[in-house]
Amino acid sequence: MMRRSCVHFARCGANITNLDRSTIRRSGGVRFVFKSGVVHETISNLSVSDITMSRNSHVICRHFSINNVKPEISDGKKSKEDNVSVDLKSSTGEEPNDSNNIDVKDLFDCIDYDAIVGNDSDLLNKFKLLLLEVEVLRQDGMKVPSQLSTEQWKELFSLESRSQRRKCLGYLWTLEMKKQGDKRKKESKRLVILEKKAEQIKENENNDHIRYGFQGNTIFMRIYDSTINLFDNSRLVQAMMYGQNIVLDCGYESNMSAIENKLCAKQLTYMFAENRLSADPFNIHFCNMNKNGILYKQFLKHIPTIEDPAFPVNISEEHYLDLFPKEKLVYLTPHCRDELRIFSADDIYIVGALVDKQNNEPLSLAKAKSEGIRMAQLPLDRYLDWGLGTKSLTINQVLKILLDVRTTGDWNRALTNVPKRKVKQPGEQVRDTRKFYNRGTTFQPPNSRNWRNRYLEPIHQGGGFRNEETQEKNLQRSSRKTS
Repeated sequence: MMRRSCVHFARCGANITNLDRSTIRRSGGVRFVFKSGVVHETISNLSVSDITMSRNSHVICRHFSINNVKPEISDGKKSKEDNVSVDLKSSTGEEPNDSNNIDVKDLFDCIDYDAIVGNDSDLLNKFKLLLLEVEVLRQDGMKVPSQLSTEQWKELFSLESRSQRRKCLGYLWTLEMKKQGDKRKKESKRLVILEKKAEQIKENENNDHIRYGFQGNTIFMRIYDSTINLFDNSRLVQAMMYGQNIVLDCGYESNMSAIENKLCAKQLTYMFAENRLSADPFNIHFCNMNKNGILYKQFLKHIPTIEDPAFPVNISEEHYLDLFPKEKLVYLTPHCRDELRIFSADDIYIVGALVDKQNNEPLSLAKAKSEGIRMAQLPLDRYLDWGLGTKSLTINQVLKILLDVRTTGDWNRALTNVPKRKVKQPGEQVRDTRKFYNRGTTFQPPNSRNWRNRYLEPIHQGGGFRNEETQEKNLQRSSRKTS
């Protein structure tokens, strides 16, 4: 039995006077019934690229499409401030539940149209189509978050295909569910801690002996987190005056997707925290940083104090060739052949801030060659037996390796920071990296079931296609003929 739906187009700013409020959903499109009684032909589903065409002026996700109907965008701020929603009703005429209305308001009420589309009416029209598409996905039970920020709406609006928008919404929904789960766990832990404190207070009331701890009668002062942070930052201040410089090249933002930029910002945060906790940290310089890009905004979200003038961090939009002499720079790239045998305290090492989950091109190698900078790779093959895992290391892992090799001078000790899952385990197959280093190609041993290997193996052994029995028979025949 077909389900009848009602779509309110007036709330999205479209003035469709000839369209009745009831539509019949079809598998291949939607049939629209006009007030005059004329039935519009069934319209097939349109691709996302057809949205921008003039002949398809109003498209609603994959279920609804209107041909030759141009919505009117009213002048003023009313059209931008109106809520955009699709209220689906059943054929019996029942109103939707109040809880559903609350969810729609939470998602669509706080949209900043001026920040997303500005004063462009065409962009506003396309953005309203996006809102209708998101609402239809919600009604279909897809993974759609309950709230979206202005930056998330911009990111969603910049995606071209519908599959990309659906994946982006699913990713944001997963993050929202994770935050809710973490919040519940945090609340449960807080209740457990309160119960333990109440039990401890009852036990201490009946105990006349000395009680150590913050709730006891100890004479020691409590060290607060702010004091510990000041102590850790003091080491960074000393490194800025006397420590060795190291450069993080943040100029690969355009070569990464939005998710890869977020992962890169998280790795930069871990790297900064681990360097700050080191006894002798590096003086890190974040060069080629675009302060209007995604990478900097995500990095600022993790460390909000980086814009404080008193915070010990060096973030610059300038190129590292403008800050340091060229003869001291060494670019660490996994694609070159020269290994870093000896760590030099006089050199300034460059680490590329790049997360290449999709793009495996040697971007750092090409950049170092074009700029005429020395290159080197970490001696991973010389000191480690790699398993079947990839050779990609995170930015914070590379920094920990450099910290340890500078302190101890022992590569075996420094390379213990490589995750154990990447190193060969007992009984695991060895990866051949002599010819295919970090190119996504692994050495595959000859398969005994392959017919080529089965027939070519005797040839390599010098026996051709004949086995040992046939060779013995031939020897016997030749001996009989000679006799």
